[in-house]
Amino acid sequence: MRRVNEPLVLLGTVGAVVGAVFLIVSREATLTLPVLSDQFAAAASESERTLLLAAGLTLLTTFNATAFSVGYALVGASGLLVTSIMLRGGV
Repeated sequence: MRRVNEPLVLLGTVGAVVGAVFLIVSREATLTLPVLSDQFAAAASESERTLLLAAGLTLLTTFNATAFSVGYALVGASGLLVTSIMLRGGV
């Protein structure tokens, strides 16, 4: 393989890794809310419901949709960058 635009390839790789980290971090609320919802539906007492409601509200408060959006955009842009370099370099 030829070495073409190594700094841009490195930038694309770092962008993809950072974007993937953002996506992994922001998925916590996405995967936990359905579980909390099921527990809320099966709760036997009002105190359990209140506790699960507080947990759900905390998850929604800490969930940052911006991190998901930035991660999604970084992974996409990084993929396009590395792909365009590969096409220009004849790889």
